[in-house]
Amino acid sequence: MPILMMRKFKAFTIIELLIVVVIIGVIGAMSSGYFADTVKKTRLAKAANELAMAGKYARILAIDYHTTSKLCIGESSGEFYVSSKMPAQSDEAHAEIVVSNSYSRKTELPDGCVFEKINITPIAQNQNETEDNVVSFYPSGNCDLATIQIGDGERSYTISFERISGKYKITDGIIEHNLSKIVDLDMIED
Repeated sequence: MPILMMRKFKAFTIIELLIVVVIIGVIGAMSSGYFADTVKKTRLAKAANELAMAGKYARILAIDYHTTSKLCIGESSGEFYVSSKMPAQSDEAHAEIVVSNSYSRKTELPDGCVFEKINITPIAQNQNETEDNVVSFYPSGNCDLATIQIGDGERSYTISFERISGKYKITDGIIEHNLSKIVDLDMIED
């Protein structure tokens, strides 16, 4: 007597597979916004770092070549570069040039990033009106007092150059918040 044996197959149904696909899609959609935000923040932080490094390189050039180097900021164009009076090859005269080498080049801010505020107080009292948005670095290692804020509308980074040492500081935040941390010692009462 032949007995037909029916095998039971265990498998997923189409409904179960569709539920898994929908769950994976929802998780992917939620995480894509997070990753896009992280990419924007990283681009802004990179731009702030490149601006600070350009200032650091301008300071090094000023000290090495015993001349004034400049960090030039194009507020409307969203670019910045280092210029310096470098020794000419043919004679002793120094020519002002835009420095472009493996350490420095003309750099544009990423899409969506802008110079939000630029505050520069020059050391030299007779600095020309044509040199707006220029931070000068001097052979002694000091520079113009400068605070530059870049942002993308949601977050900002502030790069501050100290006058006496010529060193920089990058801060996550806007200029007003950073200026509130400055204490005037003449205003402190005993």
